[in-house]
Amino acid sequence: MHGGRARHVASSHPSQGADLLEVLACALRSGFPAAMELTEPDRRLWIEAYASDLVQRDPIDIGERVDTVLLRRYLEALLAVSATTATDQSLRTAAGIATDTGRRYHDLLTRMHVITDIPSWSSNRLTGIAKAPKRMVCDAAFLAPSLPAVRRDGVLLGRVLETFVHQQIKPLADLGPVPFRNFHARSTTGHREIDFILERGDGGILAVEVKATAAPSAKDAAHVKWLAEKIGDRFLGGLVLHAGPSTFELGNGVWAVPISSLWSQSR
Repeated sequence: MHGGRARHVASSHPSQGADLLEVLACALRSGFPAAMELTEPDRRLWIEAYASDLVQRDPIDIGERVDTVLLRRYLEALLAVSATTATDQSLRTAAGIATDTGRRYHDLLTRMHVITDIPSWSSNRLTGIAKAPKRMVCDAAFLAPSLPAVRRDGVLLGRVLETFVHQQIKPLADLGPVPFRNFHARSTTGHREIDFILERGDGGILAVEVKATAAPSAKDAAHVKWLAEKIGDRFLGGLVLHAGPSTFELGNGVWAVPISSLWSQSR
């Protein structure tokens, strides 16, 4: 990346109906063309070099002066919390930087398209929703060094999968024939959470959950159905994106759909 803008495309894709390990392997191949076709060791070296450029060269290209050590620590703090609602204070504490510096570096990495803050969705039909944004890094390949590392850590697996799905959803939502704004929702108690809420210009809502299972059940759609009941006729439908091969209905306008459908339908 040069000039402060990431040259990034949707990742090279596995076959339709790919299983979880194939989807995760695809996520770790990165969405950057220069990295996609490299072997795993070379790809990790490329990603490390890219991260170094992010903190050492790219800020200079857009006229920003930074402490490269502090910016690298802040970037690493963000990588550790992609797909979570980590607070500004927790990020600054993890990076060991002051409040004003944290704000400036967060704004810088946002303008460089390295991170996106997905805002919390709000409605007068829905109460008890936390206001914190969800932090999302631009590429899931930044989050883990290898597939075995992801398989050993269920929490990391979930974050890699959700970050990867966001890579696919964001361009579809922004550039599709009917643009959608992207939100998330999480109750203040933590008992309810919707990974992605896509809102159409007329207020219509498509709710999306991401599951690592290959065989989702009605239980996996519970939060989406809860949202549907709350918002009534604004609900356009729900998707439970999963790692299996099949599409089937889960009831109440919610469908289980393979993650691979995100690219197979957009070719």
